[in-house]
Amino acid sequence: MGILNGTSNFILSKMTKEQTTFEEALDEAKRLGFAEADPTDDVEGVDAGVKLSLHHIYHLTKSLN
Repeated sequence: MGILNGTSNFILSKMTKEQTTFEEALDEAKRLGFAEADPTDDVEGVDAGVKLSLHHIYHLTKSLN
């Protein structure tokens, strides 16, 4: 499938590779322009959930046709 949310991917990668805190990684993501001003949908999984739902709907519709 791939990466569903770049912001979450950046934050989790930063935390894992550099042992930073969530807050530090989020602040850097904002500073670099990877995160929205309000990253709530990204960090709570809403954005990824919507994308995954759309992916499933697309493939379900495609298989029914």
